[in-house]
Amino acid sequence: MVTDYGAIKTTADYNRKMYNQYNSAGVLCCIILSCFGVTGLTLLLCFVLPIPDFRFFAVLYIVVFVILTISGLALLTAVLFSINKNVKRQRYNIAEIYSQYMIISVYEKGVRLQQLKVDYKDIVKRIECKDFFFVVVKFNSMVPIGKKGLSSAELNSVRSIFKLPLKQSDARIVPENSLHAETEYEVIKSPKNIFEDFSDDKGGNV
Repeated sequence: MVTDYGAIKTTADYNRKMYNQYNSAGVLCCIILSCFGVTGLTLLLCFVLPIPDFRFFAVLYIVVFVILTISGLALLTAVLFSINKNVKRQRYNIAEIYSQYMIISVYEKGVRLQQLKVDYKDIVKRIECKDFFFVVVKFNSMVPIGKKGLSSAELNSVRSIFKLPLKQSDARIVPENSLHAETEYEVIKSPKNIFEDFSDDKGGNV
């Protein structure tokens, strides 16, 4: 939706869908690594190990494929555990997107944890998934932007701001900067990683 003061406003729930889309590439790599290891082990045990002349090399490669399989499964377990842990925190953010920057307010169980001002010049990577935009800010901060409830024109405006290809129609709504936003929110010039634990404003990891 577009606010009365010219911002595109949207909400992103930190739910399982969001984490799955954000971590999809990593999960796929873990699965491929595990499958590669299991396939290699199967072929070695069934066709190579029984041959006496190749038994020594077969044992060496078995060790390699066992390590690959265990590594893939361990990484996959770690990713899934992290997703389950973060989903239980019931977090979400509200993004107000302007032409030169956006304001991100992060909440956990209805309590506001932090507000960040993100300048677009500090964005180093942009990714569009099915239900979210993900932007990587300097210092490896990943910010999810929800797409739910945005019209095609609003989505194209966000794509244009994030320098992503437009889709559907070329209609756009260009958000305006507003003094209202600059005076209402606490500004943090170097936003930290909002996927990690939050602490109060006195310090600690974000």
